[in-house]
Amino acid sequence: VRYWSYIKNVAIKIGNDILEIEGSADASDTDAHFWFNFEYQGDLDTTLFAGLFPVTQKLPSAYKRQYNIDLSSKYPGASIVVQLYKEFV
Repeated sequence: VRYWSYIKNVAIKIGNDILEIEGSADASDTDAHFWFNFEYQGDLDTTLFAGLFPVTQKLPSAYKRQYNIDLSSKYPGASIVVQLYKEFV
């Protein structure tokens, strides 16, 4: 039984595009759980956020993920980074 609170989902909207990321408490679930414009596991490799900002996903381990939205095209040196460990965002 879990007795703490945590953030399980995050949604980021830039322009008309929305990236929603969700963690998973299931120890056997190693799949990425994200939606890009309401499409489950949309192709992040070829999609540009709002037409300007590339999104990359890193997988340091089976339970850790990192999403990086590179804002450098409009805001030099800036990015949004979302990290997950199992169900924790």
